[in-house]
Amino acid sequence: MNKNIFVFDTNKCVACEACIMACIIENKTDESIKWRNINTYNNLKHPELPLFNFSIACNNCDNPLCLKNCPTKAYSYDKKTGVIIHDEKKCIGCQYCTWVCPYDVPVYSEKYKIVQKCNFCNNKLKKGLPPACTNSCPTGALSFEKNNVEIDYKTINEFPDYELKPSLKLLAINREDEMPEIAKQVYSVSNTYLTYTKYQKIKLKKEWPLAVFTFLFAILSSVLFSKSKIDINPHIYTSVAIFNILFATIHLGVKQKAYRAILNVRHSWLSREILLYIIYIILSVTYLYFYQNKYLFNVIFGVIILCSLSIDYVYSVTKSINKLNIHSSSILLTVVFLTALFTQNIIFVIGFGIIKSILYIHRKIYFNKEYINYRFIISVFRLGFLISIPAILYFINFEYFYIYIIVSIILGEIIDRLEFYDELKTEILHNRLEDNMLNKYYEEYYIF
Repeated sequence: MNKNIFVFDTNKCVACEACIMACIIENKTDESIKWRNINTYNNLKHPELPLFNFSIACNNCDNPLCLKNCPTKAYSYDKKTGVIIHDEKKCIGCQYCTWVCPYDVPVYSEKYKIVQKCNFCNNKLKKGLPPACTNSCPTGALSFEKNNVEIDYKTINEFPDYELKPSLKLLAINREDEMPEIAKQVYSVSNTYLTYTKYQKIKLKKEWPLAVFTFLFAILSSVLFSKSKIDINPHIYTSVAIFNILFATIHLGVKQKAYRAILNVRHSWLSREILLYIIYIILSVTYLYFYQNKYLFNVIFGVIILCSLSIDYVYSVTKSINKLNIHSSSILLTVVFLTALFTQNIIFVIGFGIIKSILYIHRKIYFNKEYINYRFIISVFRLGFLISIPAILYFINFEYFYIYIIVSIILGEIIDRLEFYDELKTEILHNRLEDNMLNKYYEEYYIF
């Protein structure tokens, strides 16, 4: 079957935005929401880097991460046209698809509180008509064709396909004409260091409800595991557990449809996280109020471990900040560490404290080497709360100062969890193209 694909020639695009306006007019979208975007590369205006514009919309990948990861099943696949369709009525505005899409295609509408995206003008395709954007391109840079030939995604060296097989055919940049001869004579590159500001989707000031939710889950789980040492008030415990999941809905655009978040358990770690948390609440309430049986407790133990893993895996779609895949604020690691703390198991507290410290210090050293702001003062506070203060208090009088040790360590864990969200980075096409261009520049031109 022929596949509907966009064809884009980077040599012809002049960034006139006719394709964007055609999309807005055809789909009657808000002007603040662009289903198609044009990115200009070589904003540094360096003569030894190619200058080109890249018009991009939904690529209708053969292996779409948006469809696989959406917890509400708002995405579907039209078998007739091969288009990935987003059903806005099913969307809850969790924005998880904006995290997982490396092409930065799904966009969140502040006006409607949901995600929207290009639908390839699917209604036109069914009538045998091309998408509106391709009809409006005055230079012929953007066109449309049906093709059953395997696409060569490396026609532009800088373009990554991320193994998603996007429905996009690219015509290569004419590198022979990328730099006038005069530029070589007047521009010195021997001592030039190029950089640019990277765009990031995830920011702590927007994701802080998730930070509260995940960390409070770690606290609740550790308290339940430490029931032999802690007198748990079932009313308070249940209230906090229910409040926690309700509080997490602050992150959602359409809160009244939050129930849909468990519909894609088969594929989405986000759905698994929410479903397992609900099961954990039900089992915990049953255990605390009605049936304190060791077998039920063992089941709860397993559910909490699985939920902890699910929370950690939700963020596996983001880029690892260093070569180690385990973050020092990992929920599973934190649950084990805090359980040891609450049960006063000194050996495990020291052991897991050392593991967390190594992971934290390793991360900060990596930041330092990569010229990333590692927030020295905050890092000192965090390590002080985790190591120095507890060690000093322990040697003074552990029993008397036990509550201060707990407070100190929890403060350190809160700092670490907040840093985790502040450090989350997603794969973004714009950043990758800029990186690849600069790397190619250094390989070909830079004189060390």
